[in-house]
Amino acid sequence: MRHGLELYAALRHAGLRAVECFPTATWTRLAGPRGGRRRAGWSAAALSRLRVRSVPSRIGQDGRDAIGAAYTAWLHVSGRTESFGSIVVPRR
Repeated sequence: MRHGLELYAALRHAGLRAVECFPTATWTRLAGPRGGRRRAGWSAAALSRLRVRSVPSRIGQDGRDAIGAAYTAWLHVSGRTESFGSIVVPRR
């Protein structure tokens, strides 16, 4: 957390804006509730629907979550998100 706060401060100092994402909320908005599915398969299916180029064929959950967060940030810049406190998620 300490490094995250340092990063926010550095970005703000550079005139950049950061958004806070919660990858599980992003995947839920994009693919629907996970239900009983395993998180890996559920998020992989959601990611495949995004048509993101150059995603490695073997990518772990952290990588999928990073892509989901970046996608959410891109949607945010496009005005296609909503906020729950400081957390930004894709609009329905």
